[in-house]
Amino acid sequence: MPSTKRKLNKDDVPEEVASSASVAKPSNFQDLGLDARILQGIAREKFSTPTPVQGKAIPLALEGKDVLARSKTGSGKTAAYVLPILQSVLKRKADPNHTK
Repeated sequence: MPSTKRKLNKDDVPEEVASSASVAKPSNFQDLGLDARILQGIAREKFSTPTPVQGKAIPLALEGKDVLARSKTGSGKTAAYVLPILQSVLKRKADPNHTK
């Protein structure tokens, strides 16, 4: 049975849309496609597996999509938001065409 989500239509009005519940959960942070420096920091802090909120939110944020997550305290929401931001900063700094 597909789950139902809300998505903004062309007029920015929320509409119900069916979504596939078969999204594969990443088994490790490397599967998320994060920069090697970020992965080193994650490993240094002894994190190995993304939490459910991280596994769903990080790929969406890396695609440039807006993310809104609700989850219990301690579930990894902060990292789910911050890691894609750090990825974006590192990517921009590496771009020779980027100006300050």
